[in-house]
Amino acid sequence: MSRTSSCPAFVRLLCIPFVLLSAHVAVAPAAHLEKIVDNIHKPIFLTSPPDDPRLFIIEAAGRIRIVDGNGQLLPTPFLDISSLLEYDGLFQGLLGLAFHPDYASNGTFFVNYTMTGGDTRISRYQL
Repeated sequence: MSRTSSCPAFVRLLCIPFVLLSAHVAVAPAAHLEKIVDNIHKPIFLTSPPDDPRLFIIEAAGRIRIVDGNGQLLPTPFLDISSLLEYDGLFQGLLGLAFHPDYASNGTFFVNYTMTGGDTRISRYQL
């Protein structure tokens, strides 16, 4: 006597790849969080230029702060464009930062922010 399934054939076929894939899923190591600095207001992004030990932290209200290679927050912001942008406390504001691949030699970086009026802008800066 053969056994019949109440499950349609196409559903059984959909389940096979899932079973095969689930057998090969690697388990990610547990994440570890560590506070590196205080006195940052609404940080949204952390990045660093290539081969640079400093950490650049974006504050949503329009400032980019630097943590030096010794873990100290520098008192003067790297960039403050708070007067150029619109920030409602939840959304908008300074949204992103990207360094040119040759930042060390050309000092070029890009920021993405919401301007007064709500439009988004990407601006290039050079030191």
